[in-house]
Amino acid sequence: MQTLEPKSLSLPNPLLLPLPSPPPAAAPNSISIGARSALSRQRRSPQRRNQRGQRRAWRHTSSTYSRCIGIFSKAMGIMNSFINDIFEKFAQETLMLTHYTLSRDPNLYQARPP
Repeated sequence: MQTLEPKSLSLPNPLLLPLPSPPPAAAPNSISIGARSALSRQRRSPQRRNQRGQRRAWRHTSSTYSRCIGIFSKAMGIMNSFINDIFEKFAQETLMLTHYTLSRDPNLYQARPP
């Protein structure tokens, strides 16, 4: 009678696997990224540089920022009144609590003998 034995799975040993090859070294005559951008800056015409500066100066205005995020003057007015209402309610509540504390303890702010 034959006995059935399971075959053992043979996995490769990870220590014996070949290492991946390192990436190829850069050529000695290649230009670095910083030098490349400096060269491209020199090639640009002065007229184009001037146009870019004007465009950047126009971009940095408050109206442009508010337009970008979608806040218009009416919305700003509504938000401003809402914030003012919140501060007004906060001041009223503080005043009420102060009056309540003073009415409960009249000797609270009097000088106490040592």
